[in-house]
Amino acid sequence: MSPISVWVERLTTISKSMAKTKGAVIWSKDAGFVRRARQSTTLQVVWLRLGNTTNAELQTKLASRLQAIAAKLAGGEKLIEVR
Repeated sequence: MSPISVWVERLTTISKSMAKTKGAVIWSKDAGFVRRARQSTTLQVVWLRLGNTTNAELQTKLASRLQAIAAKLAGGEKLIEVR
């Protein structure tokens, strides 16, 4: 399995796990989800504010932050901004 496939699988597993207990986890660059997260009681958003990046760059930038993001989601944070 390629490193990217492993990374996507990890993100998917975390997202599915959080979605089951909290309702949903959305990973997006779209600022529109920020408003939705603030208005919702269950929706969680990981707001990717990394600019234009390739998939490989995105993978590298998120890899070091993945555990912290997962912990924040598990702790109930509704909006996690990743820069």
